[in-house]
Amino acid sequence: MLRLDRERCAELAGVLPSDTLSYLQEVGVPEHVTFRGLDFAFEPQLRPILDGAMFQIADVDRGLCTATIQRHTGVLGLVTQEPPAPAWSFMNSSLAQFFTCLSASEDLWELEAANRIAREARGELLESRIRAIDPAALVDKEGPWAALVEEVRAGVV
Repeated sequence: MLRLDRERCAELAGVLPSDTLSYLQEVGVPEHVTFRGLDFAFEPQLRPILDGAMFQIADVDRGLCTATIQRHTGVLGLVTQEPPAPAWSFMNSSLAQFFTCLSASEDLWELEAANRIAREARGELLESRIRAIDPAALVDKEGPWAALVEEVRAGVV
């Protein structure tokens, strides 16, 4: 696991929520995670981007986009570099909630592999688990978690 050192946490105190800094220092993030076919390469040094409004936490698919933590709120989002200007989209209310939702989706695949859940019930189960972890993750129907739930319901994944 990659962790943020004490010195960097001290530098970011007041800029990022204390729970975000605690998570990065105590729990940390894995080097790589695959979510919806995208490879997240984490780098927890939190380089400021977009005039300091965001901090880069991961490079996604070798530059396709950047996973960011929003200044002051700790909200996790994605920034794409499409013209005319970078665009930001919400993912989760926090980094911890992203990893908890990711774990819930992995649990679903394990239940299915063990034949412990009917294929038709997967979407409902995933939606209820994500809603319990981070209700905001499902608000945007075009967002990554809502799209995953719909893909699971449709049997695409």
